[in-house]
Amino acid sequence: MPRTQMPIRPIQVDYICDLCGEGRYRPTGVMLMSDPPQFPHECTNCKDKKTFWEKYPTVRYTCEGDLVDLDRYKEQTL
Repeated sequence: MPRTQMPIRPIQVDYICDLCGEGRYRPTGVMLMSDPPQFPHECTNCKDKKTFWEKYPTVRYTCEGDLVDLDRYKEQTL
Protein backbone atom coordinates (compact mmCIF):
# COMPACT_ATOMS: atom_id res chain seq x y z
CA MET A 1 0.00 0.00 0.00
CA PRO A 2 1.49 3.37 -0.96
CA ARG A 3 2.17 5.95 1.71
CA THR A 4 0.48 9.32 1.69
CA GLN A 5 1.13 12.63 3.39
CA MET A 6 -1.25 15.25 4.69
CA PRO A 7 -0.54 18.52 6.51
CA ILE A 8 -1.78 18.41 10.09
CA ARG A 9 -2.05 20.96 12.84
CA PRO A 10 -1.74 20.43 16.62
CA ILE A 11 -4.69 21.63 18.75
CA GLN A 12 -4.38 22.10 22.51
CA VAL A 13 -7.30 20.68 24.50
CA ASP A 14 -7.58 22.01 28.05
CA TYR A 15 -10.01 21.13 30.85
CA ILE A 16 -11.69 23.99 32.75
CA CYS A 17 -12.66 23.27 36.35
CA ASP A 18 -16.17 21.85 36.78
CA LEU A 19 -16.47 23.36 40.26
CA CYS A 20 -15.32 26.99 39.94
CA GLY A 21 -15.37 27.40 36.15
CA GLU A 22 -12.24 29.57 36.24
CA GLY A 23 -9.20 27.39 36.91
CA ARG A 24 -7.78 24.66 34.76
CA TYR A 25 -6.97 21.13 35.86
CA ARG A 26 -3.25 20.35 35.94
CA PRO A 27 -1.50 17.04 36.71
CA THR A 28 -0.30 16.60 40.28
CA GLY A 29 2.74 14.59 39.17
CA VAL A 30 1.26 11.29 40.36
CA MET A 31 0.37 8.40 38.06
CA LEU A 32 -1.96 5.66 39.33
CA MET A 33 -0.79 2.25 38.12
CA SER A 34 -4.18 1.01 36.94
CA ASP A 35 -5.10 -0.34 33.52
CA PRO A 36 -5.27 2.12 31.84
CA PRO A 37 -3.09 4.44 33.93
CA GLN A 38 -4.87 7.36 35.63
CA PHE A 39 -3.60 10.86 36.33
CA PRO A 40 -4.85 12.90 39.32
CA HIS A 41 -5.28 16.61 38.52
CA GLU A 42 -5.86 19.69 40.67
CA CYS A 43 -7.59 22.95 39.73
CA THR A 44 -5.24 25.92 39.51
CA ASN A 45 -7.85 28.16 41.15
CA CYS A 46 -9.94 26.31 43.76
CA LYS A 47 -7.76 23.18 44.22
CA ASP A 48 -10.62 20.81 43.27
CA LYS A 49 -9.31 17.33 42.47
CA LYS A 50 -10.30 15.10 39.55
CA THR A 51 -8.71 12.04 37.94
CA PHE A 52 -8.41 11.53 34.17
CA TRP A 53 -7.08 8.87 31.82
CA GLU A 54 -4.87 11.48 30.17
CA LYS A 55 -2.94 14.56 31.25
CA TYR A 56 -4.38 18.01 30.59
CA PRO A 57 -3.61 20.08 28.69
CA THR A 58 -3.33 17.46 25.94
CA VAL A 59 -2.73 17.71 22.21
CA ARG A 60 -5.00 16.50 19.42
CA TYR A 61 -4.14 16.62 15.74
CA THR A 62 -6.43 17.70 12.93
CA CYS A 63 -6.21 18.20 9.19
CA GLU A 64 -5.09 21.65 8.15
CA GLY A 65 -8.06 24.04 8.35
CA ASP A 66 -10.26 21.77 10.53
CA LEU A 67 -10.97 21.95 14.24
CA VAL A 68 -11.38 19.06 16.67
CA ASP A 69 -15.09 18.36 17.24
CA LEU A 70 -15.14 18.70 21.03
CA ASP A 71 -18.86 17.75 21.15
CA ARG A 72 -17.94 14.29 19.85
CA TYR A 73 -14.62 14.17 21.72
CA LYS A 74 -15.06 11.56 24.44
CA GLU A 75 -14.03 12.95 27.81
CA GLN A 76 -11.87 10.56 29.72
CA THR A 77 -13.01 11.42 33.20
CA LEU A 78 -13.28 9.00 36.09
